[in-house]
Amino acid sequence: MIGLIFLYSVWKKYSELAVKYQKSKHYGWLGILGYVMGLLMFGVLLGILDQIFGWGIDWERNTVVRFLDIPVGLLICYVLYIILERKWKSEYQVIDTIDDIGKEKTDV
Repeated sequence: MIGLIFLYSVWKKYSELAVKYQKSKHYGWLGILGYVMGLLMFGVLLGILDQIFGWGIDWERNTVVRFLDIPVGLLICYVLYIILERKWKSEYQVIDTIDDIGKEKTDV
């Protein structure tokens, strides 16, 4: 249940960001996709490091490994959010009046 609330809040924040910069609100799914793919890559990386260094992680009964997804997922979502915000902010141009149409950002 907590996971669904977390995924909904990620979707909502990404959708609000997209609407703010006049993009489709369906970009909210990008946040969820980034979360899932980031956790998948982190799990694969942790598994490879476990095999290389022989840490002997008990993958079935280790609750610490299971709860690593919360901070890792938050970090991945935050980084992706910042990247998208900076990209869309640089592309976004506010046109105040009809006289400003066609002018460069520096001219307005």
